[in-house]
Amino acid sequence: QAGTVSAALGGSVGLSKTNAGTVTLSGTNTYTDNTQVNAGTLALGASDVLANTSNLVVNGGTFALGSHNDTVAGVRLLSGSITGTGTLTSNSAFDLQSGTISANLGGNVGLNKTTSGTVTLSGTNSYTGNTLVDAGVLNFTGSNTHSGNFTGNGTLQFGAGTQQFNAGTNLGTANITFSGGTNLVNAGVALTATDAVFSGGTTTIAGDYSVSNSTTVSGGTVNFSSAATKQLNLGSTFTINNGTVNLQHTSTEVSRYVQTGGILSGPGELSVQSAVLSGGEMRGPGSLIISGSGGSASDLLLNGNFILNNQSTVINSGNVRVTGNATFTGNGTYRQTAGTTRVDGVWSQALTDIQAGSFGGNGSVSGPLINNGTVGIAGSHLTLNGPVSGSGSYAGIVDINNSFSPGPGANGQGIAAIDATSADLIFRQSGSLNLELGGVNGQLVTDSITARSIDIQGAKLNLQRLASQPNFSPQQAFSQSVLLQTTSGSISGNFNQSITCPEGSSDMFIFSKQEKQFLLTMVPRLPNLVPADVQSLANALQQIDCSASTPTNLQNLLNGLKPFLANGTADASKVDQFISALRQISPGQIAAEQTVSNQIAKLQTGNITQRLVTLRSASVGAGSASSFKSSPTFNTPVSSSMAIGSAPGVLSAPSSANSISSPNASSSINTPSSTPSAPTSSVSSASSPNTPSSNAISIQASTPEKDGQSSSNAPSSVSISLSTDNNNDGTDLISGFSNLGLFINGQFEWADRTATLAQRGYASTMSAVTAGADYRLSKRLLLGLSAGYGSSTALISQQGGSQSIDGYTLSAFGSLNLTDNWYVDLVNNLTYNQYDSKRVTLYNDANGTAINETASSQTDGWQNRTSLSSGYDIAVKEWTFGLRGRTEYGYNFVNGRKEQGAGLGMNMIVGELDNESLSSSIGAMVSHALSTPVGVLVSQVNVEWEHQWFNKNSLITTRFVDSPNNAFTTNSFSVDKDYINLRAGLSAQLPFGGSAFVQYDTTFGQQYVSRHAFNVGIRMEF
Repeated sequence: QAGTVSAALGGSVGLSKTNAGTVTLSGTNTYTDNTQVNAGTLALGASDVLANTSNLVVNGGTFALGSHNDTVAGVRLLSGSITGTGTLTSNSAFDLQSGTISANLGGNVGLNKTTSGTVTLSGTNSYTGNTLVDAGVLNFTGSNTHSGNFTGNGTLQFGAGTQQFNAGTNLGTANITFSGGTNLVNAGVALTATDAVFSGGTTTIAGDYSVSNSTTVSGGTVNFSSAATKQLNLGSTFTINNGTVNLQHTSTEVSRYVQTGGILSGPGELSVQSAVLSGGEMRGPGSLIISGSGGSASDLLLNGNFILNNQSTVINSGNVRVTGNATFTGNGTYRQTAGTTRVDGVWSQALTDIQAGSFGGNGSVSGPLINNGTVGIAGSHLTLNGPVSGSGSYAGIVDINNSFSPGPGANGQGIAAIDATSADLIFRQSGSLNLELGGVNGQLVTDSITARSIDIQGAKLNLQRLASQPNFSPQQAFSQSVLLQTTSGSISGNFNQSITCPEGSSDMFIFSKQEKQFLLTMVPRLPNLVPADVQSLANALQQIDCSASTPTNLQNLLNGLKPFLANGTADASKVDQFISALRQISPGQIAAEQTVSNQIAKLQTGNITQRLVTLRSASVGAGSASSFKSSPTFNTPVSSSMAIGSAPGVLSAPSSANSISSPNASSSINTPSSTPSAPTSSVSSASSPNTPSSNAISIQASTPEKDGQSSSNAPSSVSISLSTDNNNDGTDLISGFSNLGLFINGQFEWADRTATLAQRGYASTMSAVTAGADYRLSKRLLLGLSAGYGSSTALISQQGGSQSIDGYTLSAFGSLNLTDNWYVDLVNNLTYNQYDSKRVTLYNDANGTAINETASSQTDGWQNRTSLSSGYDIAVKEWTFGLRGRTEYGYNFVNGRKEQGAGLGMNMIVGELDNESLSSSIGAMVSHALSTPVGVLVSQVNVEWEHQWFNKNSLITTRFVDSPNNAFTTNSFSVDKDYINLRAGLSAQLPFGGSAFVQYDTTFGQQYVSRHAFNVGIRMEF
């Protein structure tokens, strides 16, 4: 009844546990009859306790295997439970009727479930035989890999864990339920059942699936994989009450489809003979095909809220009904190829395509509708809220609240005669009737509508050319009744008669004034190559001309343009003159302001950059050229010259090989010679206590030593050096200059931009002057400030006028020597610009009148430019070679302005302009130092490749002063992405501490722009 038995039990008898309590067996028993557990718990205290020849029968109690393993002759579970985490191995098929088993079942045997009741298996089983479920429910809730077959008339359930079915496995029970966990029916598995239910978890069907009666999804996710290529048979009825079905199989057919909730998704195609949709959603992008016989009242019944989304498609060839309390909404496609659709509820789809059959009811339809069948049903009132097109017929009462465009093509293109003789059409104020006109053999052809009655409640009437006849010019002698006819003779109400502007190039407003016929043909006749700003201007003139009250000045302007188009495109020269006139009127000249004002700021940046280059040129030939040092050494064997001294704090050439010397009376640069030279005397201020500590000129004498002794007969050399010893803490990187320097630079530049079809050209001249001061804060850091003024004048090509700009700039700059060879420069400036523009419009109008108008305007703006550059130099004797890198960011803003002074209404209001740019460049530099009696001349050539990462010019928004509500845009100048900058310069390092330079700068590789500049400057120290 209770206790522990460790002894081995033997004999030709069995063992029974019949009362409550727990008995634990731990011996190795040899009894041969059955082990019966009818009550209480029989537990194992060790593995292999039961004899292999004994059967285990559990009928109401609990057999507790624990973590042990045991093998028996057979296992029967009539009721109760078998628990544990170990493995119970049977030498014959498991016979399970009711109860639970958490232990793992093993052996090369099968499993039978032949009576009513439920058995739940929660272990990880390893038995390899087949499973028979002939009655009741067998529920797997553990994680298993199944390889045997499942058969029988009972219910096979998978409620939790991970169930994997490998190829060769057949699931063939009458009923199969997937209620939880993860279930993988792999390829090569055949699932055949009478009914299948999916109520939870995630199940993927990649094998064959064939259900004879029904498939029901009430929860979880079911994936019918496209890998199931052989067979996917959902049964005669497929129901989704909840959960998600992902249908990836190409084509699936069912007799009846019911959806009350949940989601049908995936790219697959579901074909049904009848369906009831009362809730849920179809997400697609698959298709639901209603292939009903047409004999039933509703092959598809929607009586709830159903959503069609994500490009899903419903294709109907049967009978569809949306009841009055139902909604069929979403962004899918509904396509009807036959049959009927009755909408008494709410209908809204991305596209409703009625290719045949009838579509009507008492409901409302939103979204585009293409009617090539019949829309409306006798005795019903259908409301259409979306755009309608097609050539189909109409019946009943049809309420139109959007555009109505008869025609067989896309968006109603093409001629159509609409048969609405069984319909009463209502065109609401929010709607429009779009009718096309054309000519065939000299006869007018139009869209037409014949209805039982037509009620026009303020809708718009748009008359358009046929797309195939863009230059057709219709006669005016036809009436409204030619286009609209009724069998009852009743056309009530009126169209909206207000003159509104066309929304597209083919719009025609036949009922506008005669002089407005210009509108009807102007835009379509513009060649495709006409610049966008000219087309934008043409549209604005079109808007102005069709307004209720065109200003007199602008009307006179238009009257001078319209005759250009009197003969359509037949007279190409007139069309060209018309386009040329529009190009003159378009204010493209303004685009030059952004480009030219950008150059003013670049001039100021360039002035500062060249100033820093000149400072560094002081060290050429004397060591590292990147540092701010004193001038190089000048040695002559027979006469004194200026040289770097060896006093503390002064950098001199690292070796005599880098010195600049003159072997003759004239200066030159060469390597030292061992040839004796005449002895000279010297006086060194560096070794004298009376020598000034800064800005001193010292004369030094040196006598070569021989064998460690000074030779009085050996020639000596004399040199004079400039010494700036302001820094006593060691080597000073700017030792050739005083701490404070004042400078002034000037620059002159001229640029030409070639005119193109799309943009005007110009010729500009610019000059700038910059004055400032720099100060050495340490031996590696130099900072400075400057102020500058720049002025530019640009003459616009094609006698387009002129522009002048005055710019006032404040700059801050600095240079940091990271090493003796490597430097970084930073320049930032802020510029205030004043603009004065004179825009000339010059052309002959269509009446032969010479138009010559000048509009003047003034405005101002701000500009910021930042330049970060770096270089690395290597000195080789008198030569210096360097690598250069630079990045520049600029932002330019110009306030709007209002022109004055021009006639014919050509004064314009120009909106604000802005420009943002980022460029970078990489290049190389080579320089050469030459010693002269008055100083060192350093010639330098710099070549760099510059790339524009972006150059964002805003569109120029412009309005006529006389018509400020009609805006048009003008393009800014296009900018080349890549080009080459070339600079050549000459700088002089003077013995009194000053410096000067001159530089030539040009650009190669820009498609339409040529540019040349000169830059000169001088710097003094104090």
